[in-house]
Amino acid sequence: MRFRNLLDERLDAVAATSCDTLLARALIALICGILLGVNVDLAEALIWGGGYVVSEALIMVVCRNAVAGGALAPFNRIAYLLVLLGAGALWTLMGVLYWWAGGEAFRLVAFAILAGVLVHAQCFCFRAPVALAALMIPPTLALIALPLSDGNYSGRQRPRQHALRRRA
Repeated sequence: MRFRNLLDERLDAVAATSCDTLLARALIALICGILLGVNVDLAEALIWGGGYVVSEALIMVVCRNAVAGGALAPFNRIAYLLVLLGAGALWTLMGVLYWWAGGEAFRLVAFAILAGVLVHAQCFCFRAPVALAALMIPPTLALIALPLSDGNYSGRQRPRQHALRRRA
């Protein structure tokens, strides 16, 4: 299947519903941004919040024809996919910031955020496989990369710790 064939009216159907869920997305972003500022860093939370506002504004600009009941132009379809990719990356950044904050509790929050993005992608973008992929790529890569790159997890530590406990 060619990429051009994936940029069809199914993508317009996803874009058309973007205004319907804006209030819920904005409320969730506000709560998550406040919690990020309280738990990790206020400056990082403000930068993240600014990025969120920009991504939502871009979604509204790119999708206005679909929201009005029309079809997206080919350029707007590609732009919408790029904005979805950016929105997925933005939410993934929040998970990465929690991960880098250290501690198991923050890492659990990071996993919850990344899993939440994946659930949102499935519920919101199920009509268009290419939109689903665009929103799911960043958190999926982060879920693989974070534990491998900075997880401080290795298969050798557990048996070794278990052996140390038996000696004591």
